[in-house]
Amino acid sequence: MQAQKLLFAHTEYGDLTPLFSGYFDTRTGSKQDMESYREIARQANMEPGDILFLSDIDGELNAAASAGMATCRLIRDGQSAEPENHPIARTFDDVIIPQ
Repeated sequence: MQAQKLLFAHTEYGDLTPLFSGYFDTRTGSKQDMESYREIARQANMEPGDILFLSDIDGELNAAASAGMATCRLIRDGQSAEPENHPIARTFDDVIIPQ
């Protein structure tokens, strides 16, 4: 969890941590288990459909989508941009927030 906070606190755009309402780690369950994402939604007091989950790992995205979350696959340098079952983004500017 601390690594997530540090990552988003020191970006080329400044401190992005005010944009996040929570940080979650494996204490909520396996990152590729649908129930983990349902638990995150419960802890955030939100419906899964109101959450946009971003990751560069398809197994995590698949689990989040199975829980009912919107997803976006983040493409890192050197990764294939082949879309699987999720919209893709190379930067946060590319992320499309579902309406």
